[in-house]
Amino acid sequence: MSIALRYTSSYTQAEEVCNDAFYKLFTKIELHTKGDSFKPWFRRIIINTAIDNYRANEKNNQLIVLEEIDHPEQVDLNLNTIDAEEIIALLQKLPAKYRMVFSLYILEGYNHDEIAKKLEITASTSRSNLTRAKHKLRELIKDYDYYGKAR
Repeated sequence: MSIALRYTSSYTQAEEVCNDAFYKLFTKIELHTKGDSFKPWFRRIIINTAIDNYRANEKNNQLIVLEEIDHPEQVDLNLNTIDAEEIIALLQKLPAKYRMVFSLYILEGYNHDEIAKKLEITASTSRSNLTRAKHKLRELIKDYDYYGKAR
């Protein structure tokens, strides 16, 4: 569920991704190679299911236009004051296309060419979306009052 939450904008969407992933798991279990680790294989199913969900709902995703900033402000942030659930909540506030690229690049370690292929966009769009995601996330963190509430 934590993986699905990073790629979706709501708990309900994450549940849908998990349900779809478990369905794929149970209907395609014979594709798992005996002797290989199960956890990374299932993680990949969840990520690919989240990407499929994103593509299917892309027309419903809204784009937030951000102004380009040459030198974004540094945000002093003590990460010990924010727990994992709060970070996921902040990630879920990102527009879907920014959240997808951010999660794939930062959390999963894909490069921009791989992301471009998975999301059917160009590598330069992937780089641009990552930059915008980081900027938007900085803004969200700056507005965060460390008590789990936005200012």
